[in-house]
Amino acid sequence: MPYRNIVFIKLEKRLLNDPRWYMLSEPTQLIYIKLMMLAAETYNRIPKNMTALKKAFKTDQDEGKIESAILEILSAFPKFKQNRYVFYFNEFESKTNYIRERATHGHARVPPKVGTDKDKDKDKDKDKDKDKEKEKHYRECFCKIWERYPRREGRKKAEKHFMATVKTKDDWESIKGALNNYKDHIEKEHTEARYIKTGKVWFNNWQDWISQPDGENQFNKDQRKVTF
Repeated sequence: MPYRNIVFIKLEKRLLNDPRWYMLSEPTQLIYIKLMMLAAETYNRIPKNMTALKKAFKTDQDEGKIESAILEILSAFPKFKQNRYVFYFNEFESKTNYIRERATHGHARVPPKVGTDKDKDKDKDKDKDKDKEKEKHYRECFCKIWERYPRREGRKKAEKHFMATVKTKDDWESIKGALNNYKDHIEKEHTEARYIKTGKVWFNNWQDWISQPDGENQFNKDQRKVTF
């Protein structure tokens, strides 16, 4: 006999481009998905008992690792919340087809068309909120790497270059590696402070430092010392 009321959740593909998502470890990403599925199963009342969660997830993961993953998710995703008793997703109703009894068609107080328009407006507002959260997270990532840069001049232009070129997890890993390579180069060559690239210059061409050639001719060295 087929199921008559299957509860499902919406997992949007744009999550793959969300920097908060790709900065989570893969085990934590899986825990996040399982939490959403468990929220659909428990009507958004996820138990805080790690033993119960381990059984619900049907996993061999250590309870301590599950707890650490949940703390990481709480930090990265503001809409995943907790109270004294349970974990829950804020506005979870928008992620599932589950309809509360008071919201069934027989008790609807507005015409279907009006309700549909309101839903569209809510979706637009949610998209704007997500875009703001994503931009905020990008800026936080920039702040982290900017603090490590040896000559922090021209921050606005540097941030603009960063926002335009760092879009994925691979980009994030690449720019961190590029900065390590540049700092190694500075130390190896005993570069004077005045010859270190300003931030606005380096972040505009950081891809040049993703890998360092084994041998560099003097022309390349001189070119890299130019500042503006």
